[in-house]
Amino acid sequence: MSHQNPLVRRYLEQLDARLDEAKTHEDERREILQEIESHLAEAARSGTRLSDAITKLGPADDLARAYCLELKLNPRTMVDGSPMRWIVAALTRAGALLASTLLTIVMGSLSLGLLLGGVVAVLGGLVAPFLPSAWLDPTLRAGLPQLVVIFLGVILLAVGIPSFRLVHVNLRFLMRALRKDLTGTIK
Repeated sequence: MSHQNPLVRRYLEQLDARLDEAKTHEDERREILQEIESHLAEAARSGTRLSDAITKLGPADDLARAYCLELKLNPRTMVDGSPMRWIVAALTRAGALLASTLLTIVMGSLSLGLLLGGVVAVLGGLVAPFLPSAWLDPTLRAGLPQLVVIFLGVILLAVGIPSFRLVHVNLRFLMRALRKDLTGTIK
């Protein structure tokens, strides 16, 4: 922290103190401080006032908490040369990915069932009056029961379509996370 501006120096000292209180590893703390100092220097070079750049970063306490959370979710280094932290992090990520995958499979099955049930109910309600009477119970021919079946089919579709879209979004998220774990990059 060799920055000469007192405002920046004070901000970096506060950030360093909060990271130290959170027991952030020294190498990680140094890397974070260099990153923030570099960000502020770049802001100054681009003509942004340092006070505005610091305001955009937010209070040092909040920034330190965000970095600590990031380091817990995505550890960068091994503490004291021990691979235990890396192993625990890898197992945690693998467990979370597995749980998310299983949940996506269950949600996909349920939403697909809702969609298919809705389509069958709507089509069945619309086609029922035109089927031979030997195929159906006479109470299901036409009228209120037919409308109830169509209405229930529409409700199933109304629930199934958004849940299927949610499954699609979740699958994209899982594929991105898996790609990141396997290659170390996000594409």
